[in-house]
Amino acid sequence: MYDRRLTHLFVRRLVENDLISPDADRVQVLSQACGALITGGLFVTTVLSLGYLSSPYALPNRTAVQVIRVEYLYASWSMTVMALVATSVWDALSLDGRDTQILGPLPLPQLAIVRAKVVALIVFASGFAAALNLVPGLFHPVFAIARLRPTLLQVGTLIAAQLTSTTAAAAFGFTAVLGLREILHALLRPVWFRRVSLVVQAGLVVALVTILLLIPAFSFTATNRWLATGAADLSLSPPMWFVGLHDLMSGFIWEQLPHPDLPQRLVVSEHAFAELYQLRRPPLHQLGLEGGGGFLILLLGSAGAYLYNNRRLPTPPGPRTTAMRRRIGAFDPLTSGLLARRPLVRAGFLFTSRVLAFSNQNRVSIAIAVAIAIAVATVSLRVSGPDSLPDISSPPTALLAVQMLLVFAVAAGFRHSVRIPADLRARWLFHLVRPANQHDFLIGVKRGAIVRLTVPVLVALLPLHVATMGWRTGVPHCAYGFLLALVLGEAFLLGYRRVPFASSYVPAANMTTHASIYAFCVLAGVYGLAWLERAAFATPPGALALFGFTATAWAVLRAVDAWRQREPVDVQPDELVDLPTLRLGLVD
Repeated sequence: MYDRRLTHLFVRRLVENDLISPDADRVQVLSQACGALITGGLFVTTVLSLGYLSSPYALPNRTAVQVIRVEYLYASWSMTVMALVATSVWDALSLDGRDTQILGPLPLPQLAIVRAKVVALIVFASGFAAALNLVPGLFHPVFAIARLRPTLLQVGTLIAAQLTSTTAAAAFGFTAVLGLREILHALLRPVWFRRVSLVVQAGLVVALVTILLLIPAFSFTATNRWLATGAADLSLSPPMWFVGLHDLMSGFIWEQLPHPDLPQRLVVSEHAFAELYQLRRPPLHQLGLEGGGGFLILLLGSAGAYLYNNRRLPTPPGPRTTAMRRRIGAFDPLTSGLLARRPLVRAGFLFTSRVLAFSNQNRVSIAIAVAIAIAVATVSLRVSGPDSLPDISSPPTALLAVQMLLVFAVAAGFRHSVRIPADLRARWLFHLVRPANQHDFLIGVKRGAIVRLTVPVLVALLPLHVATMGWRTGVPHCAYGFLLALVLGEAFLLGYRRVPFASSYVPAANMTTHASIYAFCVLAGVYGLAWLERAAFATPPGALALFGFTATAWAVLRAVDAWRQREPVDVQPDELVDLPTLRLGLVD
């Protein structure tokens, strides 16, 4: 009986978040996420199936080769999404200090707690895997083989093969992140694990989101290269293992299908596809067997590390030592003395610096935005072509847009991050003591974001600018990026009336329906500014005019913000739900 209750408790811990406002429906957000996965899978399957259904002839060998390409796309997508899901609940994957405080005093066997936690992880991962793979697994095989006059058993075999391979890929992605976390936990002491964990999670988010956005552009190119040359690098790719598993289960079907009469040109083409498919089947089978063995080793290793780490309830984390605080804040007095002389400005600056240094959930919000910017910049540079990059006299728009994309991503990620409370205990402190001057406190917050986020990004990009554009263009381009970051910082926090990092987070009500519109406007604005910068930097007067216009925009935004803050405003730490929800009577 208590196993079921414990499992329900752990599932709710994975679904809900104490940092989210009680007025926000977390279950609704997850339902929308699963709905987006289902509709996205249906849309992609429909688009991919047009090639099968639009052909006037039944071509089994061509279809067999095309299925290899599509299965690599599905396996890559499933594996990456599930790895991202595991990374998003990184801290909840294992037992933590709160479990010790809540469950430790109760007369519960340790084995029952661990078993309930494992079952909760399986239930949580299974829900996302089903939303991700069920629709493609049921519809794609039917569309792929519909014109080939298959038997019901052959259709069922293809469906079972796709569901098995994509679900195994999803389990591999989730287990890989879980295993990485548990191995780090087993090898490092708790103090070092908490430090390394922040960096690893942020790095995983950046890498996985970048890979996720690059999958559509990469998957078909990579599989075409493997089919043509048998490239060894793609054979080492985990998604290819599950393509091999799919072919192990269903590859014999294509030889059993009837071969219709075809025109001579199509007969030659079909014969070429048949030879290609038969040539690649043995390596595919070998990859499937190797992938199954690798997945089994990963599963056993992750399970062993998980059981070892959870053999007893963890010790709740204690406060950081004075020496650690001294090392981390060594530069804070210098920077705050130069940039934040007034007490409230200094408070906002130091508070922001510490949140960005230690708060995992706030850093992940920024990392996701940066990952999306990196993926968009990578695709843009690849489309623009490498031939235009060496011409430093007139850098391409795509290259100039890289810095703007990252600056905008950092600013947008920070704007989202200030809505997330950094610590529950600290949030209660802001209920009792609120900034007497919201304007000064926000000035310190903006300056902290510039020092901790924008300046490192621009310094990291400066060598790239100098190498590709030369000093005369690279340094002004970096300076313009800094000025643009100031403008975006003022614009995104204009009229903000909450305490940054201390108010309960409420998801935006219109983000789901308007996300595509926002994305299009952002990309249009970024690349429009990059084109304008390229045109302005062609002549010195144009560059001066661009800097002058941007500096004027920054001054105007600061003046508007100061005018709106001329009267003290009672800052409310908790955000309220939208008025339509109140009118429906859904809350007390």
